[in-house]
This record gives sequence, structure tokens and C-alpha cells, in this order.
Amino acid sequence: MFNTSVRGTPTVLATRRCIFGMLFAVYLAAFSGCQEPLPDKTSSSYEEPHSLRLDLGSPAGRRVLVVHSYHAAYPWTAAIDRGIHEILDGTGVEQKTFYMDTKRHTEEAWKKQAGEAAMAEVKAWQPDVVIATDDNAQAYFGRNLVDGPIPLVFCGVNADPAKYGYPAFNVTGIIERPMLDKNVRYAKRFVPVERLVILSSNDPTSLGAINFMREQHVDCKHVDFRLVETLQQWREQVRLANQDASVLAIYMYHTLTMPGEAESVDPGRVMSWTAENTTVPTIAFFEFGVTDGCLLGIVASGEEHGREAAHYAFDILQGTPVGNLPVIHDSGGKTLLNRTTARRLGIPLDSLDLTGIDVVEGE
Repeated sequence: MFNTSVRGTPTVLATRRCIFGMLFAVYLAAFSGCQEPLPDKTSSSYEEPHSLRLDLGSPAGRRVLVVHSYHAAYPWTAAIDRGIHEILDGTGVEQKTFYMDTKRHTEEAWKKQAGEAAMAEVKAWQPDVVIATDDNAQAYFGRNLVDGPIPLVFCGVNADPAKYGYPAFNVTGIIERPMLDKNVRYAKRFVPVERLVILSSNDPTSLGAINFMREQHVDCKHVDFRLVETLQQWREQVRLANQDASVLAIYMYHTLTMPGEAESVDPGRVMSWTAENTTVPTIAFFEFGVTDGCLLGIVASGEEHGREAAHYAFDILQGTPVGNLPVIHDSGGKTLLNRTTARRLGIPLDSLDLTGIDVVEGE
């Protein structure tokens, strides 16, 4: 049902990169967060709620459990995995991975059951540190570890972390923020941006991101946010954007469903149709969005989130107090441009300076 895997440690530990971010309070003040209700907390049987279960010494032989919100083939999750293994492989740290698979299975019952299964994995395997990725893993699993004996490092979180009780004496991590203002400035290098429509599927990740983007100053005349549930609604909004937007920004499209169905529509199918039917330039916030067919994007890096979370986990295993590791913000990842989409939209690139831009071929 849920996917759990263990991986060995064959490579050499990457050199620790210094990661001093802004104080968590700065981000908290700038971001109102997502306000949808959370499921009830799972009852905890921890006997030492205010004492971390961690002895100092060599990290070799220690255990790190990674709990992903989504499935192994999801590009963002796969990128986080690569970043984690880049840091932890070769250190002697034993790693185990659990996939909640809540991107393909969006029903509430599945999410709750997945969170309970992840908690059962914690109690059975007894990890020394847990890494939890993306918002569903926090809402249905990670927040049950707050003030418990096991250190928790989160990454890929879009909602206000305070929603989950973060940070805590045993919790720290990396928050993800969509760079709407930077993306608008980037898009203006190629096309006018006067009327911007931001389209996304209606899911926990998108809600947190949209709430953050609503607070950002964007240099264009009009910004409209649209959240949809079904593939039919998505197609309707794309057609409307062709008429009333100069640029369409696409955040997430992985939880769209057909009427009466719980399992999500194949995202490749969604973006293949979108690329073929969009007549205005498109912005993406993830690398897969550009490779799937959006024109451009300054995108978040899953590898960065994985590396930073793994760095924190390794520091904790070496004895660094969790309180000495501040909640930080991702740095912004990559600047991408889809040559195929530019050609389809009639945007000439030969005369433009593309220094610092990774040009990809896509759908």
C-alpha cells in the first residue's frame, strides 16, 4: 500500500555549505499562512516529551527516516531524495524512506491512514532523526512529533510552519516560497506582463503558496488567483486566461481529478493539453513545470531542500542542538527557459542574452 525503502551509503559526504538564513520571525511576520483545518493529532506514547532521545558521538550506525508526502516518481520528491543521498550516503548513517503517496491519492481517509502508517514506521524502526518533506507529511504526520524525543527536520513546506507547531525544541527545517515577483521580472525580459493569472490545483501545497503570493508586491496592472479541483475546470480556466491574461503562471497541477474520481489525473496529460492550448506565455515555479511545457521560471530546487535537510539531520546526529539550527528559506534554485515553447509562441531567442539561464527542450 505505502512504499518504504532502505538505501545504503556508497558515496562520500559532501562538504558542508554554510546556510545562515534570515531569522524565522521575519518570515512569520511576512507570511499569513494557510488556514484550512488540520486533522486531529495522533495520540503519542512518548515517555519523555521534553528530552531528545539522542546520545552524542559518531553518526555512523545512526538512523534517519525520510517521510515523503508524495510518491517516489514525483519529480519534486525524486529531487529531494537525490539531495538527501548526496549528503548522507557514505557517512555510515542508515537511511529508510517512506512515501505517503498523497499526490495521487487525494482523499482524506488515505492521507490520515498514510500519516498513521508513517507514525507506525517511526515506532517500529526507532530512527534517531526524521526528515519530513512537503505539507501533507507535516499535517498528517510530522506535527505529531512536536515536543517529542525524536528530532524532526522538515523541508518543502509552503504553509506557515506555525500551523504545524513549528519550530519547536526538537523541530527545525527549510521553508519553500514561490518567487512570484522575481518570476514576473524575469518574464518581462521576453514579454509584456500587464495582466497576470495564477492558476493552480486546489491542494494544501498550493493553498500555502497562494497565500504567500497574495502578500507579494508584483509589478503589473492586475493579478488574479484561480484554484480548481477538476481537469474540466482547469481547461476552462486555461481558455479564459487566453482571453483575459497577458501571462499565465502555473503553480501546481498534480491533484486534479475527473468528476466522481478520487485518484488524480496524470499530470503529464494535464500539461500536454495545456501546452497545446495555451496561447499566452506561461510561468512555472518548479523545474518540472518548465520541462513539461511552460515558457520559463525561476524555480525551487528539490535537491537544495534535500541537501539542506540532510545537512541539518547530520548536524543533529553529531550533537548540534536543534535550537542552534534556525528555520531557513530556500535560495531560489534555477532559472529556466523552454526553447520549444518559445518557438511555439513566436518568441525569438537568437538575439537575446541568455547568460545564466538554463535552456531546456520540452513539450
